[in-house]
Amino acid sequence: MAAGAPAQVLAALSGFARALRAEGLPVPEGGVALFADALRILDAAEPRALYWAARLSLLRRSSDLETFERSFQAYWAGTHHLHVEAPVEDRQPPSIPVPLAPAGPREPADEREQREEALPRSLASPAARLREMDFAEYSEHEHRLAARLIEELRLALPLRRSRRTRPSAHGHRVDLPRTLRRSLRTAGDPVHLVYARRRLRTRSLILLCDVSGSMSAYSRALIQFLRAAVESHANVRVFAFGTHLVELTHPLAAATRDDALRAAARCFDDWGGGTRIGASLESFVRIYAQRGVTRGGVVVILSDGWEREDPALVGEQMRRLRLLSHRVIWVNPNKKDPTFEPLAAGMANALPYVDALVAGHNLRALEDVLALVRRLGDEEPHR
Repeated sequence: MAAGAPAQVLAALSGFARALRAEGLPVPEGGVALFADALRILDAAEPRALYWAARLSLLRRSSDLETFERSFQAYWAGTHHLHVEAPVEDRQPPSIPVPLAPAGPREPADEREQREEALPRSLASPAARLREMDFAEYSEHEHRLAARLIEELRLALPLRRSRRTRPSAHGHRVDLPRTLRRSLRTAGDPVHLVYARRRLRTRSLILLCDVSGSMSAYSRALIQFLRAAVESHANVRVFAFGTHLVELTHPLAAATRDDALRAAARCFDDWGGGTRIGASLESFVRIYAQRGVTRGGVVVILSDGWEREDPALVGEQMRRLRLLSHRVIWVNPNKKDPTFEPLAAGMANALPYVDALVAGHNLRALEDVLALVRRLGDEEPHR
């Protein structure tokens, strides 16, 4: 729409972007064009659709949300008389400078009521709709909008007890060195006991994403997920595999949201090709896991489990990886089907060494994955 939108409409959208920049918000390059494209597939006359299209297109940092909402209300409600917070049934039809599409003949009341009953779930909150949609069903525009939602996912790494301690006023373990030093103040009598508690540290998170041909419908969104994880915490490492293993931590950390897929593809010479899960896991265990990368960490494998070569190798490498990690989670997009059974040879061989097998086909499923990482990671090992 950006190329063919009326000049007055683009001027209004650009004016809002300038208002955000005036408030100190870093509006992303191409944000206005994305804003216009989003409004083409939504309903510009629906205030919540206008709000979410603007937020997903122009808001870059979640910390700027309060400033964004204040600017949105001042620009659109103050200038164009939109009241976003008003209940839908009480709101009068809003006015914008120029309609995004020419007004057609008034439709019959019964047809209008049927349309209004069918559309609110999809237009009232585009974010909610995208969260429930399968990644494989996304259009180009929806992929770009979902990338911003993925960027806003909250990754809270699980905690573990360190061997190092810190002084504490209470506890079950007396810190003898500190207690003796303190006793020097009381003529050598340990009048005051100093206790020790073990420090808490974040566990490492390691993500391995399958980018073979069988995962092509999901790899674009999952690469955005990997980038968001790398950007949110320093204690995260990410890898991709198809016929071989490649680390993407540094390329994705340096990439922008719009360039993440290209940055990952540049590191891979057979993107969307065959699958050698066993060989890729063997490389990961030999080069990284055995050198301590996964020690005490949570490993998340995102793959459908289709193995082109020997499936027994997948089982053997998963056994070794399980011994070198705190927890192993397998995210399989096919798990979305309630009747799913892990019949793929690679998946079946890996299953005995997996702590959890979950779906990863949409945003809601990825949110559940992050919650599972925190919950399983906080648990003490019971091997």
